[in-house]
Amino acid sequence: MRKPRRKKNGNEKGRIPRIVVIILKAAVLGIILSLICFVIFALILNVSQISETVIPSVIQVIKIASIVVASIYGVRKIKTKGWLIGAIIGVTYIIFSMIINSFFSDGTLSVKIIFSDIILGLIIGAVGGIIGMYNK
Repeated sequence: MRKPRRKKNGNEKGRIPRIVVIILKAAVLGIILSLICFVIFALILNVSQISETVIPSVIQVIKIASIVVASIYGVRKIKTKGWLIGAIIGVTYIIFSMIINSFFSDGTLSVKIIFSDIILGLIIGAVGGIIGMYNK
């Protein structure tokens, strides 16, 4: 007697849909990439005479690059709705980075900073998603 085939539509009970897993993997990839870049930048700061005034700018550039890479990765895996998936990945990255930042930071973030970071993740993620869809 043959066993019935299992449906692969993502609606099975107790299973996380494939798209959610890919979004989380992409955001974690972005976080890992950021951490690697931050360590490299810290080493460069330690051995060179670069002014500390460049730190905020470099952090923003690292965040933007990591969101773009994560969005491109996620959209290439999902292969649909590039701007939307990219924006979701960008916001997920920002949320993860805020959680990680809360462990190492002794201060609180202002609503203005949180809002601007979420908008950054949304816009840059959408741009990365568009790039991922149309740049194979």
